[in-house]
Amino acid sequence: MSLTHYDHCRMCGSKKLTMFLDLGKQPPPNRNIPPRSWLKNPEPIYPLQVWFCHDCALVQLCDVPSKEEMFSEYQFLSTGVGNTPKHFQEYAQELKKKFLKKGDFVVEVGGNDGVLLVELKDDMRVLNIEPAKNIAPIARSRGVDTLNDFFTSDVAKKVTKKYGKAKVALGNNSIPHIADQESVMMGFKELLAEGGVGIIQAHYLGDMIETLGYGDIYHEHMAYYAILPLISFYKKLGLEIFDYQMFDFQGGSIRIYFGHKGAHKVSPRVAKLAAQEKKKGWNKLAIYKKFAKDVKRSRDKLVKTLSALKKKGKHVAAYGAAAKAVPILNYAGITEKMVDFCVDGLQSKQGLCMPMSHIPIISPEEAKKRTVDYYLLLAWTFRGHIVAKEKDFVARGGKFIMPIGEIEIF
Repeated sequence: MSLTHYDHCRMCGSKKLTMFLDLGKQPPPNRNIPPRSWLKNPEPIYPLQVWFCHDCALVQLCDVPSKEEMFSEYQFLSTGVGNTPKHFQEYAQELKKKFLKKGDFVVEVGGNDGVLLVELKDDMRVLNIEPAKNIAPIARSRGVDTLNDFFTSDVAKKVTKKYGKAKVALGNNSIPHIADQESVMMGFKELLAEGGVGIIQAHYLGDMIETLGYGDIYHEHMAYYAILPLISFYKKLGLEIFDYQMFDFQGGSIRIYFGHKGAHKVSPRVAKLAAQEKKKGWNKLAIYKKFAKDVKRSRDKLVKTLSALKKKGKHVAAYGAAAKAVPILNYAGITEKMVDFCVDGLQSKQGLCMPMSHIPIISPEEAKKRTVDYYLLLAWTFRGHIVAKEKDFVARGGKFIMPIGEIEIF
């Protein structure tokens, strides 16, 4: 167990940082554990505090566990989660249509089990740079050439020396997971051919603020992306954002398109989005102080709602042992005494317990044998998919509880 505390902004280097939200000490979220194992081996827990940079407006964590502890062994597999495969199938079609031709070289940083690159491998040369020792072999078994390593600018140099420059280099829900943001972006700069396209998809700060989606705040997510701080950061490194798209994926994501400075025509939409973020006050501390107060209010309402249902004798379980559920459960002090179990379709999670809350994780088949009146929807970003899938539960009068925002029951 090791922890690094950063006293400066991971993008601009400023030391003008203010902590605005403290979610207490929390474990790494993708570390589900065997039942009662915590009695002999206490779980590692670390401060989970969110900071605002007054100079570039980046929202970030300053206390970072080691990358080896968080990512060398990883329980999350992209292919088995909700509508993720469909999302990346559509993503691959966009890449082929807009940017790629047969034989082009495509690199993905943190490509997990190859869910995107498997859609490109028949027509393109592909490389997945994946740090998880248990996941890299899975990607290889799907025919995706995979380098098992943590991505840095030095790794990028080794890749270009062996394979040449990339027409497209991507990072999907992985780049904010890297502590050294300058090294990773210099790595992208090294990877990209002169007219190459870099693409980063990540949770969008604005969606987190507007939905009170504080479940996205956990140790793996070290930076929370809005376009405003990224424009100046990329410019400093000789890169340039030329377009973006927004998606509902994973509760609200932004897909940023960039390249070498001057290599692509910059859409006016980029400056327009930056202006909108300024207008909403995302470059000022006040909005984040309000966010912190609203998060506390939402947490208190969640606890009150669950306590009232238990007093009425209702059976409450959780749906989806998602990483983003972990900070919510632990910030609220919700344990197996309040939630009977958590159902999850991933076999790799079944039979384990959620970190710190110790809520047991069971299979959908086992869950059907249990009495459930309410499901706390911990995988709320797949709300539509889950509700459609559980139509029989709904038809029997079962209801879902949203764990964020106003704690809607539906």
